[in-house]
Amino acid sequence: FMDLPAGMLFSAEEEPPQLQLPLEPIPEQQAPGWVDDPLSAIAQLAGFTDSERWWEATFETGGHDPNTMKILADMMRAMREPGGRRESAETLRREAHMRLRLHQAVKDGYRRIAVVCGAWHLPALEQWRQIKPSSDRALLKGRKKIKIEATWTPWSYDRLSLQSGYQAGVLAPAWYELLFSGRPDIVSRWMVKVARLLRSEAFDASSARVIDAVSLAQTLATLRGLRSPGIEELKEAALSAFCEGSEERLALVERRLIFGDVVGKVPAHLPKAPLQSDLESQIRSARLSREWKSTEPVTKKLDLRVDANLLASRLLHRLSLLEVPWGILREGSTESQGSFSESWRLRWKPDLALRVLEASMWGRTVEEAATNRLRNRAKTAHDLPALIALIEIGLKAQLETALPDLLQQLQKLAAQTREVAHFLEALPPLVNILRYGDVRRTAAAPVEELAGQLVERACIGLPAASSGIQEEPAAVLFEQVRNAHQVIPLLPETSWQDDWLKALETLSIQERVHPLLQGGATRMLFDKERLNLDTTASLLAYGLSGGQSPYEAVQWLEGFLHGSGLLLVFHPDLWTIIDEWVTELPLERFQEILPLLRRSFARFSQAERTKMLQIAIYGFRGSSIEDDLPDPDRAKKVWPTLRLLIGGN
Repeated sequence: FMDLPAGMLFSAEEEPPQLQLPLEPIPEQQAPGWVDDPLSAIAQLAGFTDSERWWEATFETGGHDPNTMKILADMMRAMREPGGRRESAETLRREAHMRLRLHQAVKDGYRRIAVVCGAWHLPALEQWRQIKPSSDRALLKGRKKIKIEATWTPWSYDRLSLQSGYQAGVLAPAWYELLFSGRPDIVSRWMVKVARLLRSEAFDASSARVIDAVSLAQTLATLRGLRSPGIEELKEAALSAFCEGSEERLALVERRLIFGDVVGKVPAHLPKAPLQSDLESQIRSARLSREWKSTEPVTKKLDLRVDANLLASRLLHRLSLLEVPWGILREGSTESQGSFSESWRLRWKPDLALRVLEASMWGRTVEEAATNRLRNRAKTAHDLPALIALIEIGLKAQLETALPDLLQQLQKLAAQTREVAHFLEALPPLVNILRYGDVRRTAAAPVEELAGQLVERACIGLPAASSGIQEEPAAVLFEQVRNAHQVIPLLPETSWQDDWLKALETLSIQERVHPLLQGGATRMLFDKERLNLDTTASLLAYGLSGGQSPYEAVQWLEGFLHGSGLLLVFHPDLWTIIDEWVTELPLERFQEILPLLRRSFARFSQAERTKMLQIAIYGFRGSSIEDDLPDPDRAKKVWPTLRLLIGGN
């Protein structure tokens, strides 16, 4: 290893931006492109649009000419002659250190020395005998080596490719691997791989298409004056013969067969990164070693009342925060249904080891890294729901040291927020935090105080936020009101629920409130026994009265009926009001609002709709509304309309 040690690269000393070896000045008439990117200039002289395409055609697919390395060396010398590009201080220091290592190797008695490096460094290393070691030491003078811990990381084709941002990467690792194998008929072999890949994804990829693709790629290479097809020819042939012009399908081929998804391994005896060592220790403590070693997906159910399971849950949530998705919390996890359990789907993939190493930038332990990552993400959270979601993650991951700062940030953000919708949207996750805080052993007092503040501010602003709005925002707000209505009773302070119900009372009678929200508020108050049957019937009659347009009336009814149709089944007075309103509608109006009515009734269960259909035909037997059965023949005539309205059979 002859490159400049990482401890010197990471030195924090201030240095001049440019440090040059004694070179002649750059001629003023020289083109800037030659100085900035010499390889691209060479490629343009050869008739190529970019240096990577030229390199591929000249060196990767251009055969195995024994003079290739000599020609390449001559080219590098010419581009680095005095008057050429001035190198950065870092490059000059790296090359100085490489020459010093060569001197040291000779001093240690080595005679046959091979150097593996980038071609650009070749001219600088050839001069190792001419440049005195004292000159190279002068370049490194004052560069202190800071103490670091370093280890090997697994390589991957994705990170070796240029597309990852690695400046010394290669254009197409998977394709170059096939070239390096030296097998005959490389193009045919690659096209066979394309066919197998597409077949595995349920796409048509017959043998005839393989033959057509090979022929097309070779024809394109001939037309372009190339000795053999390159990446562009392969891609264009595959796009035409296999992908039928689909860029999405071609992207799959590029990802798997041009860039590649191969991941290397690090021998177990080598030192591990601190984060990796801590992760393995945490896995053992959480008793997840068997799942970690498994190559197949594993479903893991966790009882959070068991210490080891709580540790496992904490670890998995922390890894998710670090974007190391070893486990995915399954939808419908029983925790959301009120128990103390979680269900995870676990599968450790080789590339997750790379994710762990990438996460090392956040800390030396899983807890430290997750805490720093949480704080970093919180800096970009600019609304209450986003910040509360992060706090919920932090609580599940038990990152107590970060939570006070996040809660303080949340309180400041809540004080600056005037959007009632944000208050309502934030309440369910906050209440969820309070409900499950005990099992995760987290402090709930700050969260409870904040929840109370949000309820109070939502109650104050809700009537104004519900007035004068269009249908789409009203539907969103209605859903938020319903969700908040379900969780507010779960808060420990009963006065908050009383304030909420008073806000709903205002909503149910205030003018200019959207009818969907008016009807919904009336229903919620009735279900909570805040309104009696007579008052509810009066509000229903008013909502469907002639003072409202049929469209507004049906929206009021949609809000009122949302959730359950048993309300009408058990309360004949309410049924009668709706029945009379529908009966009095002109046919044209009825046909206009029929889709909206059907949407309201379609939410009911099949049993509820069947019961309503029976009531519509036979009435409420023994009730004060209808004791006599209607004429069956007359009833049959309205069945088609009733089926349209209710959607039953």
